[in-house]
Amino acid sequence: MDTKSIPLALEPVKTEGHMATEKQTQKLIGIFLEHMHFFKELATEDAQWSIQNPKEAIEVIITAIADRTKEVTKGIFTSFSTFNLEAVSEHNTKDCFQNGERIKYWRDSDLDTWTPPERKAHQGGAYIAESLTERADFREMAASVLGIDLEAEEVSNKVLQKQLITAGHCVEMKQIEREIERVEAGEKTSLAKDGNITFFFIENYDGSVSVVLVYWRSNYSRWDVRVSRFGGDVRWGPGARVVSRNSSELSS
Repeated sequence: MDTKSIPLALEPVKTEGHMATEKQTQKLIGIFLEHMHFFKELATEDAQWSIQNPKEAIEVIITAIADRTKEVTKGIFTSFSTFNLEAVSEHNTKDCFQNGERIKYWRDSDLDTWTPPERKAHQGGAYIAESLTERADFREMAASVLGIDLEAEEVSNKVLQKQLITAGHCVEMKQIEREIERVEAGEKTSLAKDGNITFFFIENYDGSVSVVLVYWRSNYSRWDVRVSRFGGDVRWGPGARVVSRNSSELSS
């Protein structure tokens, strides 16, 4: 796979909202007084600290309110979307990502040689797309998905790939194609037309894993679908997304 023609992931632009009005501030103070009984849940030392440091205590409250809508960060990721991956029957890789009337593709020829042509059925389920918050290669992405600290323990690529498969983090070609169709239909999925790449783990016949890269090429009005080896040394930038099984759904 040639990575030179792949755009760098774009970092999201942060915008600041307007300041609270005086009327809102007065209303907020009144609400705090109305519900002051909730402060009884504070530990004695926390209450005393707030009394002695009122400005800092108020800043803590304001920060907590301001941060309530921020995305939750997990390891090297921050949440982008949760979605249900559709179930698919057995299919052939060559039948996927073919140009149609509505959707145009640039299709990596390595899809047919690096990965098995005959793809298995997949039951689908709850999945999550997470955006990188720092540069990482596929090995580091997989370790973060699996909750493995590579600095604390030595784990081979073979073990990481096997765990991705057994934990249900790998998907099928037809499911990726369906994700593209869904985003084109205006649904919220793992993909977006924002210039950022989305990575999908794919199982190979020999028990190894390849990575399918999907992104919207706006200047050509098409979806580019490429494939890469798991052991590649490219470190992808913040904003790139990784799709994996939703562990919170599995544990519920």
